[in-house]
Amino acid sequence: MQKLQWNNRGFSTVHALVAAAVSFYLVMISGLFSEDVNGIIIDRKSWLSDSMFGVSIGYFLTDLGMILWHFPSLGGKEFLLHHGLSMYAICLALFSGKAHMYILMVLFTEATTPFVNLRWYLEVAGQKDHNLYLYNGLAMFVGWLIARIILFVYFFTHVYSHYDQGEVHLRPWILRHNDSATDAGRDERVLVLEDMQGDGQNPVEDEEAYRKREDGLE
Repeated sequence: MQKLQWNNRGFSTVHALVAAAVSFYLVMISGLFSEDVNGIIIDRKSWLSDSMFGVSIGYFLTDLGMILWHFPSLGGKEFLLHHGLSMYAICLALFSGKAHMYILMVLFTEATTPFVNLRWYLEVAGQKDHNLYLYNGLAMFVGWLIARIILFVYFFTHVYSHYDQGEVHLRPWILRHNDSATDAGRDERVLVLEDMQGDGQNPVEDEEAYRKREDGLE
């Protein structure tokens, strides 16, 4: 089982390094999500972000299979929840083409994984008294502070400040479906009145009764 853990952590370290590097490049260096560029940020993406999402889905799916096969040796229910939610979010961004920047920012948090894995390797090798173990611990602390705390403060601040962009995209969809529901209700009322008229009833009086009955239900 220790050999399996060794291989599994090596696999996760490679993915973490690639994901962190690609995410950092796309968000901070490439200019793809720059505020100076015209266009809505949540709509921006590239072939590289699509490719990274595909690789990450493959990694999480493979790792999830290993966890289930050896459950709970490689991780408990929290790992299943983490991998499930991660795949759901990445798939949603990949297939919709939206919010790539935010998913990349979350993927950058994988930058702390190599330090966690190196800590495990050093413990297994009996090197807890080595200076490398101490330096790795300090690096892990700084990494968590930047990638897991400060980054998420910026993440939620950015989401809040660009909330109107998402609202602009959602509003037409909501209004379109709301209009459809209104039209359906109007058509239903016309059909009811036509039926009443066909039965020889007074449609004006019955429409007033219909409205009162609707108001009473509300």
